[in-house]
Amino acid sequence: MTRASVLVDMEIFVEVAKHRSFSRAAVEIGIPISSLSRRLKRLEESIGVRLMDRTTRRITLTSYGEAFYAQAVRVVEEAQRAYDDVAADARGLRGLLKIVAHPNAWLLNSFASFISEYRSTNDLVEIQLDLSHGPIDLMGDRYDLAVMLEPPKESALIVRKMRDVENGIFAAPGYLEDWGRPHTPSDLADHHVIVSGQGSTWSLSREGETVSVAVAGPVSSNSPTLTHRLALEGHGLFASDILQAREDVESGALVQVMPAWKLETTSLYIVTTSRLLSARARSFIDFVLSQEIRPQAA
Repeated sequence: MTRASVLVDMEIFVEVAKHRSFSRAAVEIGIPISSLSRRLKRLEESIGVRLMDRTTRRITLTSYGEAFYAQAVRVVEEAQRAYDDVAADARGLRGLLKIVAHPNAWLLNSFASFISEYRSTNDLVEIQLDLSHGPIDLMGDRYDLAVMLEPPKESALIVRKMRDVENGIFAAPGYLEDWGRPHTPSDLADHHVIVSGQGSTWSLSREGETVSVAVAGPVSSNSPTLTHRLALEGHGLFASDILQAREDVESGALVQVMPAWKLETTSLYIVTTSRLLSARARSFIDFVLSQEIRPQAA
């Protein structure tokens, strides 16, 4: 086998191993399943060991296959990165960048400006940003990167902390006129709090002191947008990132209460399947992370 042929066969093997599916790998690479199966068989014969066990229901890697995959995936990714880097130097960054994110108020407020500013100097890069309320399958859905509210459990994924978003407690003036303004965590027990589900526990900190308090209310919602709207209508206190609430605070529609007591911050993470990324993905991640040094708007 020629070196070029070996690299192609390694890419085929890596795609099948990633997806545990011949049909999905064939679609990703763009070759017929029969050709893919034939090339994998030839690769195994040339190495002299069986890399995969195949049944009609599933594909599993042998111990040799696991060891080969760990090295082959790096070789294939490095080859793709070398190609992307040279192409980017010669023609500029271009192509589709697929991003998926968990919905978050700070993210929705910020990413539109991030994308606009990034594309002002990289106008040949197309960006698709999808929001997901459920589990994110980076590999299966072929996303370049994800923005998540908590680090994933899969140890193979690469995680970079994007930033911490400061949160506060807010309420409409009308609600505070009826129920009074809380000043300490213990006061929250006497208030309606709009939470997700039947109840929640808030952790509040001030000058080294941390207090956990159970909060609940007659109205709840798992939608941050609806929770915000319910608070504006006077249904109770709610927790929000400070940037999201800023406009309503400035207009007088909301009031921040207990500002000396800090709620836990919301951490945002950028997650990828590998450290070896396309030039456009690396460029975008570097750009977004550079925005972290800018102070959050007050």
